[in-house]
Amino acid sequence: MLSPFEQELYRWIQSDPKHFQFIQKRGAEGVWIFDVETAPDFRCNPKFFYTLGYNRKEAEEFDDPNVLIPDTTAQKISELLKQTSANPTLEETATLSFHSKNGIKSIKSHIQVVRNEKNLPFRLIGAVDLQDELGENGESSSLEQQLSAILNNLPSMIGYWDKNLINRFANHAYLPWIGKSPQKILGRHIREVLGETLYQQNLPYIEGVLRGEEQKFERKVMLPDGKSFKYAFTNYIPDMSTGSPNGFYVISSDITPIKETTDLLRKSEIELNTLFQALPVGVTLLDKENRIVKVNPMLEQILGISEEDLKKGLHKNKTYINPDGRSLVTEELPSQRAKNEKKVIKNVVVGIPKEGNQITWTRVTSLPVELPDYSVMVITHDITESKNFESELIRAKALLEQTSKLIRIGAWDADLTTGQGTWSAVTKEMHEVGPDFIPTMDQGIQFVKEGESRTKVLDAVNHLVQDGTPYDIEMQLVTAKGNELWVRSVANAEFENGICTRIYGAIYDIDQRKKIEIELFKERSRLLAFVEHAPAAVAMFDTELKYIAVSQRWMLEYHLQGKQIMGLSHYEVFPNIGEEWKDIHQRCLTGEVIKKDEDIWRPEGWEHDQYLRWEVRPWYQLDGSIGGIMMFTQDITESCLQRDELKRSKVIAERANAAKSEFLANMSHEIRTPLNGIIGFTDLLLRTNLDSTQHQYMMTVYQSAGSLLDIINDILDFSKIEAGKLELSQETTDILELGTQIVNTIKFQAHKKDLELLVNISPSVPKLVTTDSVRLKQIIVNLFSNAVKFTEEGEIEFKIDVLEKISDSLMVLRFSVRDTGIGIAQENQKRIFDAFSQEDASTTRRFGGTGLGLTISNKLLSMMGTKLELKSEPKKGSEFYFDLKMEIVSDEEDNWPKLDSVKNVLIVDDNDNNRKIVEGMLQLRNIPCESVKTGTDAIESIASGKRYDIILLDYHMPFLDGMETSKIIREKLKVSPEEQPIVLLSSASDDSETIEASQQNGIQEVLTKPIYIRQLYDLLGRNQLLQKPSYKTQKIGNNETDPAIRKHAKVMIVEDNPVNMLLTKSIVTRILPTVKIIEAQNGLEAVEQNLRWIPDLIFMDIQMPDLNGYEATKAIRGLEMDKRVPIIALTAGIVAGEREKCIEAGMDDYVSKPAVQADFTKIILKWLV
Repeated sequence: MLSPFEQELYRWIQSDPKHFQFIQKRGAEGVWIFDVETAPDFRCNPKFFYTLGYNRKEAEEFDDPNVLIPDTTAQKISELLKQTSANPTLEETATLSFHSKNGIKSIKSHIQVVRNEKNLPFRLIGAVDLQDELGENGESSSLEQQLSAILNNLPSMIGYWDKNLINRFANHAYLPWIGKSPQKILGRHIREVLGETLYQQNLPYIEGVLRGEEQKFERKVMLPDGKSFKYAFTNYIPDMSTGSPNGFYVISSDITPIKETTDLLRKSEIELNTLFQALPVGVTLLDKENRIVKVNPMLEQILGISEEDLKKGLHKNKTYINPDGRSLVTEELPSQRAKNEKKVIKNVVVGIPKEGNQITWTRVTSLPVELPDYSVMVITHDITESKNFESELIRAKALLEQTSKLIRIGAWDADLTTGQGTWSAVTKEMHEVGPDFIPTMDQGIQFVKEGESRTKVLDAVNHLVQDGTPYDIEMQLVTAKGNELWVRSVANAEFENGICTRIYGAIYDIDQRKKIEIELFKERSRLLAFVEHAPAAVAMFDTELKYIAVSQRWMLEYHLQGKQIMGLSHYEVFPNIGEEWKDIHQRCLTGEVIKKDEDIWRPEGWEHDQYLRWEVRPWYQLDGSIGGIMMFTQDITESCLQRDELKRSKVIAERANAAKSEFLANMSHEIRTPLNGIIGFTDLLLRTNLDSTQHQYMMTVYQSAGSLLDIINDILDFSKIEAGKLELSQETTDILELGTQIVNTIKFQAHKKDLELLVNISPSVPKLVTTDSVRLKQIIVNLFSNAVKFTEEGEIEFKIDVLEKISDSLMVLRFSVRDTGIGIAQENQKRIFDAFSQEDASTTRRFGGTGLGLTISNKLLSMMGTKLELKSEPKKGSEFYFDLKMEIVSDEEDNWPKLDSVKNVLIVDDNDNNRKIVEGMLQLRNIPCESVKTGTDAIESIASGKRYDIILLDYHMPFLDGMETSKIIREKLKVSPEEQPIVLLSSASDDSETIEASQQNGIQEVLTKPIYIRQLYDLLGRNQLLQKPSYKTQKIGNNETDPAIRKHAKVMIVEDNPVNMLLTKSIVTRILPTVKIIEAQNGLEAVEQNLRWIPDLIFMDIQMPDLNGYEATKAIRGLEMDKRVPIIALTAGIVAGEREKCIEAGMDDYVSKPAVQADFTKIILKWLV
């Protein structure tokens, strides 16, 4: 049966033979028909499908052959139809494109028009002769086939959709993506192909491409299995071949691997960044220019600098040090080394100093990296805690070694995996081997004496290694030098996975005890041999308390000799036993062990008590049941008597200690009393007219006596500290006044050696603090004295600064004394703090001293909760300093002078430190100042017309000193004192020549260096500047008298020692030539003379017969009426609290012996002005 297509062809052939001829000649490879009336309507025979590459089954499955016609072919056919009006018998040959199985295929077709009854064209018949096509257009067809093959083999989906969204081409890649073959897609609407969901997602892009705009987008596409997904990157490219969108091309590429790789990379980047941020070590990445590109938070924490500031390079301002404290230069930093040396730099320890003397210690590893943005990676571990722990461990180890050496305990261990051992220094010392000796386990065993000791040790070690049983044994060693030594050895073991890997322990030197024990054992053996049949006091009873065994000692001690007690009840033998003992017996029969270490009883007929140690315990039969009890007694009378004797000895020792303290006080008084005479009279002699030789001799005596006094004070202080008798006394102290007193104490010695003395007290130091001012002054004076002693030239600086302000009422002050003296070698810096030690023997020979000063100072500071520190370099000088936490006392009264009128000050000094110190004092009060180094500079300034409120002019300067400078200003520049005041700063203001020269050269005032802040402010704060040259001194004058002192004063001296009485009279008379001296030999005379004369001032000795100074003072105070007489204590005692005791007794002031004229002058000025 013919198909409709075949029937129509048959009708055409019958109606017009030319159609038959056309098909016969041209239709060898297929025939197609195009219906003009119902266009587009396309039909073809199976042969034509085969020509397009489809097999029979595929051809039969085509529902609509119209999908085989691209738009270009439909357009071309339309043009052919237009030609039929001009050529009714049109027969044309044209190359038309069709959708083949492998893509667009161009086929040469022979076309003939078929007309209807009305002679109107209504069909076009196309016939294909493939041979004819190949003969004429074979090359073109081949290229099209190659192109189609290429498109079909591409993994990307490639298609074409017309403007009605009908598919006109799809390659084979559509099948795996959407599950439809190209022939199933051709002619279908895009919504049908994509499905509604995907179509709606793509609709905005479809609308865009139909507007002529290229579209690009990514899409997640579900595959036909409904489970898997792929990522597609799609291009919609508009077809603008006619000038407006005819359709669009689709290219969809599989980017799933790229997408997955990108996601994986992004995830990896996030993970790596998270890891980078969370790393417990600091990490830094540097670029090619060695600039920081990236750091993690841990590095910011270690350095204390933010990442932003690190990128700005602020870390370069920090100082980096090695473990020895030396600063590292840039080339030594691990990052720089890694870059320069192009290798990994591992585990470099670097310290980063921070505020408060804190150091963050790090271990740094740097490695070069070959990356576009990075050149070096730096890994920084914060090891501060482990470093500090290591330091503590080293100190602890040293302490342990010292302790072990002191008590003779040595440590050891052995690594069983290597056979190597480790011995402490004490262990090596016991074995008498060298410090470099490295033992093996076998060698350690060989040191044990052969025989019983070695057998015992080997057995103990075997048990220790096999089952971990610790041992504690006594044994004998034979040392490397052949000496025998008894030791006690204890050991334990470490196991890993059930295997002993290490044993360790300690040995105790028990040689002396053991030898005593052996001797005792020998002696006991001899005694036991003598009393072989004299057993201990032991009795054994059954459950009914009947005797079943008894020793001769028992029989003897309980007076039972000759009696038959076996089988008798204990209560029959001792019928008077109390209920308490019976209760003990019954409790022991139940299994309890009862004992008493000490019991007292007096046997019948004895005159003294007997001390016993007894024990009652059950004894057991083989079946574990209690068979009875055993009673043991031991006579401990002797040890108890010894204990009582020890208690009595302790009481005697405590009394002796109290006597020792009293002896120290008396010794202090007895030694200082004659010294008072020596020093006092020597001081008086030095003030008389002596020739140079006599003056030298007397000065030697004076200095020797002073040195002896210092030594005695040091020894007594040291004794009190060692005995724990020295206590600190906290009191409100004017720290500025204390500094002044300290410098006044030492400046004479410094000026005598032509040393520059600098005082640098920070303006932020509070005026009043709570401390032990006496001990603090003692410490600093000692440091000052050492500085003067060991400095031949240069300067000494005393400095007080605020190190830390903890709160408004608490701060840490740093006190330091720096000199330019001989310095101290590094290896000797620890020794100088030891008692009776100096740097070396040559130092002692050259400079003298006991070596106690620093030891006492350090011990006093230890009591204050701090310690003495030292920085020193040989031949350059030393700096001793300590940090002291002090409580601030509020000073409500602001008694600083007003300095508003001072607008400009000129400082002239060649010493840089001096200038800086004075500048700082002036800046504290916002006083403008200028500084120059030479007198020439000062003269030039004055000559230029400048004037200052005051010129502070140093005396000793090179080239042009202060005197010469002032003389030029006054005489050559004609500048008067009224126009330009000048104050001279001198190291020897009491020098009469200096005084006279200053007056001659128009100098208003001479201040003694070092200058204090209070002294400077008082000078500047006067209401009127001096109008004429003058000189003011703190001393009284040549004869040390002053018109302000009452000329006819009455002074009573109470002193039992004739030498001291004469000395005190002589000193007072020199100070007050017209004084009335009243003498009293003891306290009783003092009370009587006071009532008789009513003196203006009393100097009262403390230790006197009949009535001591305290008692005499109380009596005088009790008898006083209206007038209170100042009483000044004179004492050679230096025990703690003596000053307070004097004040409590009613005295007003205190002079410590030995005292010189200056001490009395100060007191007289204070109490008689």
